[in-house]
Amino acid sequence: MAVPHRDYVAERERRDPAFRAARERNRRAAELAEAIIGVRLAAGLTQAELAELLGTTQSAVARWENGTVLPSMATVLKLLDVLDVGFQATRRTVAFVPPQEIEARAPQVCPLPR
Repeated sequence: MAVPHRDYVAERERRDPAFRAARERNRRAAELAEAIIGVRLAAGLTQAELAELLGTTQSAVARWENGTVLPSMATVLKLLDVLDVGFQATRRTVAFVPPQEIEARAPQVCPLPR
């Protein structure tokens, strides 16, 4: 019987310190890749359609989504604009969020001087 990938990874992390350390080093890139996949799917776009909107290739989008390559900051900013989403990164998470959610939190995160 096949073991679900998530269970396999959890078990391997538990018993293999080198594997766990490698996963931790790459965690942020994996989170960004998952966030890109999620926002693309939420927009109902294929990799090729997103690539066209961003002026890049489908293979570039595939590399971002599989974590092989990180998109540049300019590309992330273009992605935010094209899909009308915000971007939130903390020490623990990376996510694309609706702009209203970021605007609602902005006063708490970075209060403007009065």
